[in-house]
Formats: sequence, C-alpha cells, structure tokens
Amino acid sequence: MRKGKILIIDDSSVNLQLLAKVLKPFGYDLLLYTNPSEAIEKEKSTKIKAAVINLAGVSDFTKQFLLYHPDSPIIYIDNGGQKIEKQIDSTASFVYIQKPFDLKKFTQQIKNILNFKNAKDELFQDQQILENFIKYTNNEIIFCDLNFDVLSQNYKIFNQNSKINNFVDILKFSKDEENIRLLSRFVNSDENDLQLKTYFEGSKYLKIIISKIKKSNIPSGYLIIVDDITRKNETSKMLGQFIEMLTHDLKTPVRAEERALKLLLDGSFGKLNKDQAEIVKELLNSSRFMLRMTDNILTRYKIDNGECKIIKTSNSIKCTLQHCLENLSYLFEAKLQKVNVNFNIQNPEDEIFDYDEVEIRQALTNLISNASEYSPKDSEINIKVEKDNDYIKIIIKDNGNGIPDCVISNLEKEFAYNQRRFKNVGSGFGLYVVKKIIEAHKGSIQINTGLNSGTSFSICLPYMNCQKQKLVYL
Repeated sequence: MRKGKILIIDDSSVNLQLLAKVLKPFGYDLLLYTNPSEAIEKEKSTKIKAAVINLAGVSDFTKQFLLYHPDSPIIYIDNGGQKIEKQIDSTASFVYIQKPFDLKKFTQQIKNILNFKNAKDELFQDQQILENFIKYTNNEIIFCDLNFDVLSQNYKIFNQNSKINNFVDILKFSKDEENIRLLSRFVNSDENDLQLKTYFEGSKYLKIIISKIKKSNIPSGYLIIVDDITRKNETSKMLGQFIEMLTHDLKTPVRAEERALKLLLDGSFGKLNKDQAEIVKELLNSSRFMLRMTDNILTRYKIDNGECKIIKTSNSIKCTLQHCLENLSYLFEAKLQKVNVNFNIQNPEDEIFDYDEVEIRQALTNLISNASEYSPKDSEINIKVEKDNDYIKIIIKDNGNGIPDCVISNLEKEFAYNQRRFKNVGSGFGLYVVKKIIEAHKGSIQINTGLNSGTSFSICLPYMNCQKQKLVYL
C-alpha cells in the first residue's frame, strides 16, 4: 500500500530521474515534472505529501503551489540560500539542501520531513484550526525536526531578518548554557514537554515551551511556542521591589517593637507584675510571629517568580538546628513545652555538608514553630537527626491532634492545610515555603500523622557539591 504522493520538479530530466531513484525506496507514488506550471495545473487537486524542488527562481512557484497545498512541506535543492518562507505567509514546512550534498544525509532529511508531516497531520487533524491559531496568535510558533532545524515559523516575535536556522541558536545567542543542558536532557528523556526562560538579543525575555511531536509514540519533531514576557517580567520585577520594600518597612517597626518589649520584660524600665509580664510576653510573641510571616511572604513571592536562588555552602546541620531552637525558645517557654533532640550522627564530619543555611533555617523554623503552636501545653516536641545512606534525615514530631487523611491529600494545594487545622494563614503559608525549599535542594518531605496522636514531618536532604540553582516551582 502506497503512503501518498511526492511531487518532484526539476528542469533537468536527468536530475529528475536521479531524484526519483533516490526517493523510490520510501514507498510513495512519485509525480515527476520538468515544467512547474504544468505540475501545478495537473496536480492542484492531488493530495501532496511533500514536494521536492530543484529550480531557479522558485518564489512565484511556491506561492502558486501553496494556494492548492498550503500544508505540504517543500524541500528546496540548491536555491542559493534564499529563505522562501520569509516572503510568504504560510504554515508549511521548508527544508533547504545545498549542493553538493551527501546522499545519506539527503535521504535522512527527506525521511525526517516525511515522518514529521505524518506526525503533524495526526496531531492536528483539523488543519484549519491549526492555521488560524498560527495566524492570529501573538506567540511565535516554530516547528522543528529532530535536529531542531527550523521547518516553519510564523515570525510573530523573531524578526524575519534574524538568521535562525536552528532553534538551539536562540539559546547560543543568549549564551544560556543551563538551558542548553536542560534541552539536551529533555531530548534524551521520556518527558513530553519542557519549559525554559531566556533572554534574546539582550532585551527580550522569552518563555519557551517545547513539546515533542510523536507518531506511534516515536518522536519525529518538536512544536515550540515562544511567548515574549518582557513586559510581564519588568512588571514582576517592579512588584518584587515593592514587596521587598514593603516587607522591609514592615519588619523595621516590628523589630523596634520587639527590642522595646524585651527591655520591658527584662525589667529595664522597672519590674513588671505577673499580669503585666504575661501581656508583654504575648505582645513579644506576636512581634516575632510577624517577623516570620514577613520572611515567608517575601520568600513565597521570590519562589513563585523564579527569583529565589539556593546558594549552597558548607554548613553544620547541628549548628543550624541549634540556632533555630534558640530563636524559638520563647515559644516553648510560653507553653511549658520540652524539646527533645536526638542527634544520632556519630561522625562529626557527617553533620557538615552543602546546603543553603539561610533557607534551611527558615524551613526548620517554620516546622518547629508549627509543632509548638499546635501541641498542647506541658507537652513534648521530639526532633531526631540521623544519617540515612547519602541523606541527612530530620524528623520533627509534635503532640497535636494530627491531620485527617482527607486533608493530607490536599497539601499540594498551598493553603488547603490551614483551612482545617490552622486558624491563621501563616502556618499554611509557611508549609508551602518549606516544601519548595526542600524540593529545591533535591530533597523530600513526608508527613506521618494520626488523629490525636500527633504529626511528624520527615525531611531528607542529600549530600551535594556546592552549586547555585533556582528554586523549582509548580
């Protein structure tokens, strides 16, 4: 059974027969012409799978051909490097082969474009919808073969004079080695989609979504959608600066209030009676809570905008934990809680590894403060630190009421947790930040709970070499 029809046009009958001989093994019916006008007239109603053209001055022919076959890919042989698609508004794919060409490479290029066309037809069965989308969208739509050679694009973002023959050139122009590495990993993975962000020509900030086009579950090319988010990025930066300024301005008076309340509580302005001391303690605790909240708000904003970076240095997890407990001691004192720490790492060298001390301290502070807040008075909070193969495991267990199973399933939704168990937005907010920080360290967090038997959060942090990486966000 024949797969379809390929149109071959060459003004030399000798070359025409040579091309037919090369393409015959592909299993398509071959339509051979030396006269392009005759080919268009006779085959205007024929369904053409692809056209192979070896002519001089093909621009006028291409316009006529695409009137009848708007989505048929065209393979140009030795057209002098002229980019036909820059002169024509079309969704068709164009391939350029220069003479002299390697026969093996030539047949592979033909095979690639035919496989791509078949997969594209299967993916976009309603061709008119695809054409309208490409025509009216503000995004750049690029179709590439398996080597990321550009087959077609609609020039909505990239200038038609830009010499982009291969999509990877966009990343090379930006000297974006990290995105090139991610792209290489994506190509060799089972993933179907990849999202990148990069600068182009210094001023444009682009969001790029790359999807594999498959036929019978075998990749045959790529659909790339490019969105110019320059203005959105500038607005986001302005908003980020505003939030940083706002949180700073919020923290300044709160810190002053905290210092003043400490002085009052220490008796620097005269001894307080029991009731007065209790009120000052409550005010001091609220001030400290506000400081944690502002830190979480700023971190949350940076995470969601990809601006928060993990900067790993060599640190002692024991010292980081001790620092957290010292800063939260007022919570334990207020509720007469006892914190039991089981630091089960025998070799002192094992407690030192690469992580972002500031971010991990914030994550531990959020979890320990939650454990204190939702455990009753005169209760115990148990913290265990141990080495588990190539991971440091930190378990924080409270003695609260536990979390129902139906609520645990909603923890991926950043604020669902606080709707049932927590009475204030800060706790759910903090747990969302914890999750993102741990994931950015390539670690994991697990929850074990039971009604009226408390909740434990288990964190696993891997040993890794010192490096910078952006927070991963969902």
